[in-house]
Amino acid sequence: MPLDFFSWHSYRGVSKTVVMDEFVHRTLCEYGYGDVEIHLNEWNTDRTRETRGTTKASADVAAMMMAMHETKMSMMCYYDARVGISVYGGLFNPMTYEPYCTYYSFKAFGKLYAMENQVEVTGDLGDGLYAMAATDGTARGILIANIGEEKEIETNLGRGYTAYRIDEKHFMTKARVSVRNIKLKQYDTLYIEKTL
Repeated sequence: MPLDFFSWHSYRGVSKTVVMDEFVHRTLCEYGYGDVEIHLNEWNTDRTRETRGTTKASADVAAMMMAMHETKMSMMCYYDARVGISVYGGLFNPMTYEPYCTYYSFKAFGKLYAMENQVEVTGDLGDGLYAMAATDGTARGILIANIGEEKEIETNLGRGYTAYRIDEKHFMTKARVSVRNIKLKQYDTLYIEKTL
């Protein structure tokens, strides 16, 4: 019997969700459904009152989208974007209706997605460090999220890049960051771009 898609949920962290996705894809292949679309139609990494809308949540969301982009996943649906009293509503503050910083992780990822041409990121990206880059021929963008321990990364980026910080105090606002030698604390999220 044919399947249009296979859907599943995850409310775990990034690394466990990637393992679950690998299991889903492997199992579908074993049963002859290796080409079926896979939909992670509910996911949320930080659904507690203490973590909703925090710097940690925005870094986790950015890391999850970057990690899952490298899998067989066809579609991801964050749960959820409601403006109301719920620990699952992680994008908007229910008291002010203003976006949480987590919203800006989606915005940064969306900027990369709109560029359409993913660019390879090389180097040591283990231990909770996630990065993705894209270009459309007129602009370049890079999203970096560190959900692991504090670290320092060196890049080959030249002049003309602007960095934007995403956290509870910075809603994708310009940051004074050396794009050649980036120091990342745990849960730092940066979007870096350049217009060509």
